Amino acid sequence: MSQPPKQAAADPHDHGHGHGDDGHDEAEEEKGPHGGRLLQNGEFALEVTIFESGVPPEFRVYPSFEHQAVPTDTVDLTIKLFRFGGREEVIKFKPMGDYLLGDSVVEEPHSFEVEVDADFKGENHHFHYDSLEGRTELSAEAQASAGIKIEESTSAVMQEAVNVYGRVQLNEERVKHISPRYSGVMTSALKHFGSRVTQDEVIARVESNDSLREYEIKSSIGGEVIWVHAHEGEFVKEGQPIYEVADLSSLWVELDVFSHDLSRVRVGQNVRMAFGEDLPAVESKIDYLSPFGSEKSQTTLARVVVDNSGGLLRPGMFVTAEIAIAEVKVPVTVPLAALQTFRDWDVVFLVDGNAFQAHPVELGRRNRERVEVVAGLEVGQRIVSDGSFILKADIMKEGAVHDH
Repeated sequence: MSQPPKQAAADPHDHGHGHGDDGHDEAEEEKGPHGGRLLQNGEFALEVTIFESGVPPEFRVYPSFEHQAVPTDTVDLTIKLFRFGGREEVIKFKPMGDYLLGDSVVEEPHSFEVEVDADFKGENHHFHYDSLEGRTELSAEAQASAGIKIEESTSAVMQEAVNVYGRVQLNEERVKHISPRYSGVMTSALKHFGSRVTQDEVIARVESNDSLREYEIKSSIGGEVIWVHAHEGEFVKEGQPIYEVADLSSLWVELDVFSHDLSRVRVGQNVRMAFGEDLPAVESKIDYLSPFGSEKSQTTLARVVVDNSGGLLRPGMFVTAEIAIAEVKVPVTVPLAALQTFRDWDVVFLVDGNAFQAHPVELGRRNRERVEVVAGLEVGQRIVSDGSFILKADIMKEGAVHDH
């Protein structure tokens, strides 16, 4: 039976970068001709590599005796990996040309204690080494000082949201046009642009053109004068607005919903609106959805009524908002503060006593507080929920990362 052609040992990883007392500096490791970790017992040697150029990571091990390659079918090899938290993996090998190939993918992170057992010519050769990356330890006192917080990953109900933009507008149902009952000359203008008024407060006086008697004009609502259409001494006509008064304690937020989101937006859905860093977010519901779209912007107006009794909002302000379109039960979530980036992964830090391990995760939906983990984590695993950046900084400082 013909043997497969020898493959170039591109991108091998011996993963010998340790961290803490069990770490090994690269300078302490002897390298083999394929760039892997060289393990020797007398005249027998194994060069251990993790190959991942164009394939999922796999162990490739090159056996030799007296510095000469030996037939791979004469070596019976097993590697055990002891991962963070006590998880054990057993990898068996089969001959593949000039190397022995592991029978399973070496999942990331490549951070583990390694035991190697090889039988060659009736003799057993046992090796042990640590191949650690993304791992660090902090005492309980150091954790407390750094503000490290730990919790378990949990399921959660998360809202699926549509992101939209808009602007604060006057609540047109709270705007009144104040007009004289009879034509005449406005003899007194008691309010000006920006003046505050109360309901039934006298805001002007007009001398009737018919009776020549002066009568009072009162505001029908409390609020703020937002427009002045006539001034003292001017002739005003019956029904002609002379003031506009707006009750700014209630405002509209008009949001632009894009066409591709419109089918999921309904009246009554919850909306969370942000008006800037210095202002608190406001929550309300969609009160009105326009039956017409805008040809120019290809959006449809969704209106929200907001309470502005505190007077913090002003018409004209820009708004970013989230419209909650659904609630979904998510099996595994972690706090947003638990996330870090390490190499090219999103990671959380697993916890085992005073030891911490950067662990890759695949992420899904997120809200303002939590993020869904779709792969890499199970419910109930202990993770660092706050202060994970301290751990990342410590790992990067110590160089506990292997090259890729």
